[in-house]
Amino acid sequence: MTVVLTGTVTLGEVAMFLESQREQDAWTYSVLYDAHDATVDLPDTDLADLAAHLQTLNRPRPRGPVAVVGTDDRLRTVVERFASLVKPMGLAIGFFRDLQTASRWLDEHVPT
Repeated sequence: MTVVLTGTVTLGEVAMFLESQREQDAWTYSVLYDAHDATVDLPDTDLADLAAHLQTLNRPRPRGPVAVVGTDDRLRTVVERFASLVKPMGLAIGFFRDLQTASRWLDEHVPT
């Protein structure tokens, strides 16, 4: 599943997408977020809130892997911080500069 992000992405928008993915029984799907045309600058408090929300949604089935693609260094920092928060939950999240590398990484992390 590929999601193209544009404009400023908020915590509320991310939470709504996660909820809809869970409700549509697509929670275990791999997701590639193309954020080339987006601004994502969530503060650490939002990241912690999102991680706590994910922990609730992550039961009984774990979330599929997530690849975020962009060129902005702030986005890379946000993704890396968030990945460190959710790693103990067994969630695989990676940041990539190009779509092809992200897609290959997702193929290597297909849930079993």
